[in-house]
Amino acid sequence: MRKILLAMDALNFRVNALDFAAYIAKLTKSEVSGIFLKSAIPETVNIEGTAIDAFPDDTQEMVQKNIQKYKESCTRRELNTSVYLDEGVPAEEILRESR
Repeated sequence: MRKILLAMDALNFRVNALDFAAYIAKLTKSEVSGIFLKSAIPETVNIEGTAIDAFPDDTQEMVQKNIQKYKESCTRRELNTSVYLDEGVPAEEILRESR
């Protein structure tokens, strides 16, 4: 079976990307593997003139909501799918999933 890798920002899920992947998957009878990439690099925030690296408190909650939206969207489209949440260097993670 063929696999379509759909790499997405875990904090910013876009249904348009899934629409295109679903279209291709239906044509080729492929599975869509949703790879949610979460940056291991914290955001820099400025507190009282001091730059501090921090991850937003709601990051994990947002990631889980986006994964749930993805799963529900795939179910509605009757797609075979799998979900991966990767942190770290995106290019390396995508290459690993492609094998």
